[in-house]
Amino acid sequence: MYLYKCGHETPIEGVQARNSGNRYQFILYQNRYFIQINNFSGDSGNVQIMTRLANALTASIESSDVQNHIFEGLPRHHRLIGSEFIIRGQYAMQPIYTFGSGDIFRLNGQRYAFGADYQINDNHRFTMLIIPYARKDQARTVFADIPHNLDRYLTIVHQSPDQIIFKDYRDEYGLIQLNNNALHIKIHLADNPNAL
Repeated sequence: MYLYKCGHETPIEGVQARNSGNRYQFILYQNRYFIQINNFSGDSGNVQIMTRLANALTASIESSDVQNHIFEGLPRHHRLIGSEFIIRGQYAMQPIYTFGSGDIFRLNGQRYAFGADYQINDNHRFTMLIIPYARKDQARTVFADIPHNLDRYLTIVHQSPDQIIFKDYRDEYGLIQLNNNALHIKIHLADNPNAL
């Protein structure tokens, strides 16, 4: 719920729990609790009160590291903390990237994809997604159908039995790899992954 609502995470100074917000609204979570605090007037004088309320509420909730387990399949090196996201269906995928019309990865509203942004240096930022499937044959079937279902603005520049590299209309590259029972995807790559 928090990851769905927070958009581009903008933490509020002084709030102890993971949070995002502005003078109109704070959203935060601790353990399995999602908290939303509204300031309908937008009066910036209320931000201190909202901060104290947020900290008082979360202080009474036992902290948990459960969120760390959700994303353990994603590499930690160069990951931008706070950029993590979860996708459950095709409509949640669309704001991240348009791979094609319909449910191209067959999430069916039941399978989750996990992702985050990575910053290698000032000029190199990309997004990584991992889509795990129950079995290897499911992942292979989805992977085999991807070239037929890719968006028409994506051009395949390389294809092998376990890898597809494509280029989009912004001249950015994407990489889809079949990795056992999962698809590992990178988008917004500045350079062709084959050249790295």
